[in-house]
Amino acid sequence: MKKKITALCAAAMMLFCSCGNEIAPVDLAAIPSREELLLSVGGELAITEVGTEHRSDSLSDSSYSEVSAVTELGDSSSSAADTVSTGKKKKKSKKKENAVTDLDSSSAADQPSGDRSGEIILNYNNTLEVYSKVKMRDFIERTNAEILQPDALVDTRSLGKHEASVALRYGGETYSATVRYTVQDTRAPIVLSTGDGAAVPLGSYFELDNYISYADNYDRSPKLSYEGVVDTSTAGTYTITATLTDSSDNSYSWELTVYVGIDPPVYDSMTGDGMSFEEFRTAYAGENRAFGIDVSHWQGSIDFNAVKEAGCEFVIMRISYGDNSGMTLDSRYMENIDNATAAGIPVGIYFYSEDNDPDDVRDHARWIAGLLAGRKLDFPIAFDWEDFEHFQNYGMSIDDLNELFEAFADELSLYGQETMLYSSKNFLETFWDNTYHRPVWLAHYVDQTDYAGEYILWQRCYGKIPGISNDTDFNILYK
Repeated sequence: MKKKITALCAAAMMLFCSCGNEIAPVDLAAIPSREELLLSVGGELAITEVGTEHRSDSLSDSSYSEVSAVTELGDSSSSAADTVSTGKKKKKSKKKENAVTDLDSSSAADQPSGDRSGEIILNYNNTLEVYSKVKMRDFIERTNAEILQPDALVDTRSLGKHEASVALRYGGETYSATVRYTVQDTRAPIVLSTGDGAAVPLGSYFELDNYISYADNYDRSPKLSYEGVVDTSTAGTYTITATLTDSSDNSYSWELTVYVGIDPPVYDSMTGDGMSFEEFRTAYAGENRAFGIDVSHWQGSIDFNAVKEAGCEFVIMRISYGDNSGMTLDSRYMENIDNATAAGIPVGIYFYSEDNDPDDVRDHARWIAGLLAGRKLDFPIAFDWEDFEHFQNYGMSIDDLNELFEAFADELSLYGQETMLYSSKNFLETFWDNTYHRPVWLAHYVDQTDYAGEYILWQRCYGKIPGISNDTDFNILYK
């Protein structure tokens, strides 16, 4: 059976008081525009029109009449009790100004046997944010029926009007409700690098896009503009106001200073770099933690026996780096994993990616799985995407980048491999959703991190360790 009701009904039903049966006055100005809601059971009835008296003809011989689920308010108010079998309305007196019926205004005698759809209450939020992860249980704000797929995600992947089907159980029967909602984008673009302190050669052409980095949650190419003058023919400092605007007219503005023909000030916010591995272990000693390093071909030839004797309890090494042109094996990977394993050090690997296509990253995940050939690792495989310097050049949104990680993790799961996400505190907070709460490897070069999210590894700093001639990143594993 199908019945159409309106979002006006859903909005009005929310005005019921929590105790007793009193009904709060309805503010018509506050009620949103109508959104249709379809309820059906067993595919028995076909309904023609919403908002006026209409007749529902069943596929069997029985038929009945009904009116709109929400009566008109004020002079034209009516209720289910005022609906006669012909479907005509009686006029009510002006005293009953806020009469609201049940979702089904037809009488019990008019309903087909077993149909109780008119008793179902279904209030929901008809406006959602793009890419928001909203489960059906949260989307439906109030119902007296059982939601059969409460953890199903509502589709918010594109802007505009959408429909979703909701499976319900009420009174022992199964019903299907079609809800209509709008997806919007209210988030402004974000600036990853403000360009403040940009050094511009004297007499060159100034292009602001070359000195900043930015992204948007939905728009892959937000518009950049600025107010002010940068005279590259005259040495000096110039302050301008830059603005980013996305396709939904959300904008973000900031000031920056451009240095023409002179050197800008230099700031170094990193702390602890250059300490020895022994100093590192002493400074961060504690229960349920281990200390290790991560390496690539930049560390050159490594004496892993000396590394282990220095107190290193694990090593994570780069296996490869990849982009849309293909995969490149780290030139030291094979000797690193063999020698570290021979020295008895637990090992893990990371993949440095510059991909911007989910198909490419899946190919690269398969490449890694093939190279491992079932080899057991002591850590999940880390996904390392960190080329944020001019992120806009990749033609991706923030959501696109998150999809890359999810594609990588999903593909490797087919080969029995777990994954984790490597990133800095800044981008973990502003970029990464990590929808499925996979393990995180945090990079934060401070004495004590204030990152509030969960993580299993902290890349604290870099320094010297016996067995490696170059600087090496130091990490803490929390057990």
